[in-house]
Amino acid sequence: DTYNRALVIYEEKLGPDHIKTATTLMGIAIVLTNQKKYDESMVKYNKVLPIYKKEYGHDSVDMARLLTNMAVTLFFQGKYEDAMENY
Repeated sequence: DTYNRALVIYEEKLGPDHIKTATTLMGIAIVLTNQKKYDESMVKYNKVLPIYKKEYGHDSVDMARLLTNMAVTLFFQGKYEDAMENY
């Protein structure tokens, strides 16, 4: 699939901690959430989290978007308290 091919290229050429790699992981996580593969999605989001913190900081719009996506994924799983408390 296209996202996974792009991810492999970014990881090989730029490294696993590069912002473009993280952006691709974010896209994959969104697709996984839409496919109701919530646990897989959260694994991807958790890989993005430290990269976004380093690149954008704790209070950026990009970080807010990531945290919102994570909270929505938890909400879809019925983990309402986790969604509210952690994100």
